[in-house]
Amino acid sequence: MTVSGATLRYRTVEFDRPRQLVARAGSDTLVSTDRVTVESDADGTLVTYDADLRLTHVLAAADPLLRLALRRISDRAAAGLRRVLAGQEVV
Repeated sequence: MTVSGATLRYRTVEFDRPRQLVARAGSDTLVSTDRVTVESDADGTLVTYDADLRLTHVLAAADPLLRLALRRISDRAAAGLRRVLAGQEVV
């Protein structure tokens, strides 16, 4: 993943096959912890992806703005994924 010209290299910090994967990456300005969980439910399988991005040092004060921007991005991505999984075209 590239953030503001910096490449983030993720490393696996937790792996509980087939239920969970946690990966972490960091730079001088950002720490990202991504968690993927897989669970069976009555309709099949539920896959949850959670990304926790936090700014570091003095930039940490801008975390609320980062979270707002990421919420908008993730909401659009989730809506697109739901359309694709439902067999609808994505525009």
